[in-house]
Amino acid sequence: MVKDERRRTMTSENNVFVQDGIKTEWDSNTITVTEMGFDHTATFDNDGNVLSSTFTDAGKPFLKKYFQKIVPMVNGLRAIDREYANA
Repeated sequence: MVKDERRRTMTSENNVFVQDGIKTEWDSNTITVTEMGFDHTATFDNDGNVLSSTFTDAGKPFLKKYFQKIVPMVNGLRAIDREYANA
């Protein structure tokens, strides 16, 4: 990818990882988690507010814990993306 293309957009298709059956995707404004093999997906804003979710009420504690666990890593990867785009 050319530097100018990288600077224009940070899309989910470029920012995905899977760990322990949970697929995590992010862009500049949201983080989406999907429980692979199930119809459970939730999208958070950068503050941890759930924007949409197909998780049941029983899944809410998991979502809160997972967001707290994953947000430092995603923010670190976002910082690397910004640094690379500005190089």
